[in-house]
Amino acid sequence: MIKILTSSKIFIDIGFHPGRDRPVREAVALGNIAVINNHGGYHLKEDCPVPEEFKIKCPQDHSCRIDIKKIYENIISWITDYNYYIKMFKEMRDYILSEPKLYVKDVEMLVTKLNQL
Repeated sequence: MIKILTSSKIFIDIGFHPGRDRPVREAVALGNIAVINNHGGYHLKEDCPVPEEFKIKCPQDHSCRIDIKKIYENIISWITDYNYYIKMFKEMRDYILSEPKLYVKDVEMLVTKLNQL
């Protein structure tokens, strides 16, 4: 997965996601523009802070009426102007890369609070 994501520019995942999902986070951390749907775990900005213009709006009732031509044109534009669009993922990428330190900090705080009991 790492080999593929380090050599690609765009990651597309439009499946159903019940919660916070790793593949999109790994893709963004490795420099990909992420194109996803807007439901399941990908709906919540807290779980998946992909900019809205990269989320395909498709209702979960399977009546999805997406414009394939528009999506194709967007993908061509995003790849052609990759250096412009990848900047839109900087905040998300920075957060993802900071998560190990945040995790350690949270665990240290938990241990401190448990020791106070």
